[in-house]
Amino acid sequence: MRTRFLIYALLISFSAFAQKAVPDLWNMRVHDDAHVLKQETIDALEKKLKVYEDSTSNQIAILILSSLDGESIEEYSMRVAEKWALGQKEKDNGVLLLIAVDDHAMRIEVGAGLEGVLTDALCSRIIRNEMAPNFRRADFDSGVTAAIQAIVAGIGGEYKGDDTSDITELTPTVRILIGLGIYAVLSIFAFFALIIDDEWGWYAYLSDSFLCYFSSLCFTPTSSVRARIVIHNYFSDYQMGDFANFVG
Repeated sequence: MRTRFLIYALLISFSAFAQKAVPDLWNMRVHDDAHVLKQETIDALEKKLKVYEDSTSNQIAILILSSLDGESIEEYSMRVAEKWALGQKEKDNGVLLLIAVDDHAMRIEVGAGLEGVLTDALCSRIIRNEMAPNFRRADFDSGVTAAIQAIVAGIGGEYKGDDTSDITELTPTVRILIGLGIYAVLSIFAFFALIIDDEWGWYAYLSDSFLCYFSSLCFTPTSSVRARIVIHNYFSDYQMGDFANFVG
């Protein structure tokens, strides 16, 4: 029993030791450990964030790493937030922008005091609209700067980023394949609707009508944006390319 306890204690100690270290805050707001930002960008962001913090008490910090070394971005961001203790203790009004370049991962960790205005959905839009497009072009300066501007605007209720700004037109090949798949299913439902007389025939008919409506939304000139989002999300890896697998 004692031997097993010692082995268990050693495993716990090794696990804690193996965790990626969290850097000290050192009263800095921009930590570019991956060295992807220009010095003038770092200086401009430091100045902007200090002025914003002094005027609102909201504290925003940036941490850019090369890699998380296998740790999930959710766990690491929580450990950074706990160590850095951003914002005022009584208000919990801190925000952490965490980027792991080689892992293609991004996260905005928000203190409880700002969650009402800087929601998960809004943070996801900021990552998707402001950061990912710039990062795919390896323009980290523009991506981080745009993200900070959007976070500040979001806290002030002024962020107007389009939730579908990164939805691009499906290529003709993809549109044809999706169309063929939908109409193949339509044909099956239509066949059963014709040969079945009971209530299942009505279910098949209603399903067929829904699919007809859905396909018309997706492939007519007056396409519904919401229906196109469904298709876009399914093919997100194909559409977004590099930095597609971000964490929001």
